[in-house]
Amino acid sequence: MYPVANVLSIARLASTGRVALVYALQLHRLLNLASASITAAAHSDADASHIRDVLGSASDLTRQLLTAGKRPAHDLATIDLGELVDRMREIIGMLAGSEAIVVVVRDAVRVRTRANHGDLEQLLINLIDGPIGTNLGRRITIASGLLEWQGGTTTSGELAAGTYATLTVTDDQRTQSTPIPGTCDACGATPAIGIAFACALAVSCGGALDVAPTADGVLEHRVLLPVAA
Repeated sequence: MYPVANVLSIARLASTGRVALVYALQLHRLLNLASASITAAAHSDADASHIRDVLGSASDLTRQLLTAGKRPAHDLATIDLGELVDRMREIIGMLAGSEAIVVVVRDAVRVRTRANHGDLEQLLINLIDGPIGTNLGRRITIASGLLEWQGGTTTSGELAAGTYATLTVTDDQRTQSTPIPGTCDACGATPAIGIAFACALAVSCGGALDVAPTADGVLEHRVLLPVAA
């Protein structure tokens, strides 16, 4: 059986492929903006500043894509979950579809956890389904907060009682649970895309993933993570 760290590393790289096209499309859009600005530029300071901003954003996207699957598993940092979602909002919107509405709700307090930054990005991305139907009126809500968990069974297994930092994703068009396949009995491999991979990442961060229906029948995907001081 392969070591768990190696299995998750392979899955991270495979999951990165899902967002590679999104980054590439966004990069293409930014470079087109820069080209249009250069063509129409009147050689003013404002035009030059706009071009620098667009090219800087394109450079950042390229860096993110190149490093997304390569962050060492031991590279831990204290991460504010609200800030993480804010930074990823545009990418999430592109994954969900052009007609989707992405709403971000942050708790009044700062909610922090200590984890691998790339793992949390991948975890959040894998909780977002691709475009569903026409996406007309589709609303995805992502909330961060704190939760007093009483202990018990979650979708990804048992979780001890305590205070946890949470990321909650609800999609008003997702009302049926996605079956969660287990790991491979022979090699311990974790499915690299979707809820199964999100479960594995949540557990590797010391937390859990819990999927449950809300009062109006929409599925809520709630990630529970250890709170950082």
